[in-house]
Amino acid sequence: FKTSMHGEAFIAGDPAAPVCSTCHGKHDIKRVSDPKSSVFPINLVDICINCHTDTKIVEEHKLPPVEEIRAYENSIHMKALKEKGLTVSAACNDCHGSHSIKPPDNPDSMINRFNIPKTCAKCHQGIYQTYIESVHGQDFLLQNNDVPVCTDCHGEHSIKAHTSPDSRVYATHVAEICSNCHEDEDLSKRYGIASQRLKTYLGTYHGIASKMGDTKV
Repeated sequence: FKTSMHGEAFIAGDPAAPVCSTCHGKHDIKRVSDPKSSVFPINLVDICINCHTDTKIVEEHKLPPVEEIRAYENSIHMKALKEKGLTVSAACNDCHGSHSIKPPDNPDSMINRFNIPKTCAKCHQGIYQTYIESVHGQDFLLQNNDVPVCTDCHGEHSIKAHTSPDSRVYATHVAEICSNCHEDEDLSKRYGIASQRLKTYLGTYHGIASKMGDTKV
């Protein structure tokens, strides 16, 4: 904990820094496996959101915007936790860690760009295996910073089911997501890949039908 973002802030005397009792409680501490525990998976999210949506704390510490944190509340992960009681669904600590939370630019952070696929793989092992065998995954293993990782396509806190029209990877949105890289002139020149793929695709029957909402083209 002392080496985490929270711990370093506490040692520095930051009054807003969480301490053990902030998350675990005081006299009423219960085991993490107890549904009444404040750090039981379904309850833990509320503990994190309580601080990370406090506008005073967010502004003073330059934390991610409140709306980015609130986006998790409508994600597929949160819905699985709160609406279906699936405690295996990703809560804050599953991606960020518990006591050892570190900033994303720290190589040891679970959400460092080069650690994200393995963090997601804790739940999505089969998809991770397919990813690392792909052209993107092979370059990721070489620590190529240009290749997309899970969050580049699916998002972060706001992840929706791929069957939801609001999902970044819903059928009619995929072409646009891919074009974020494949329309990039610098990347096209660097890797010798064809550019203007989205523009030409949207002029085809498939592209027009997709734009009109056809999810099967």
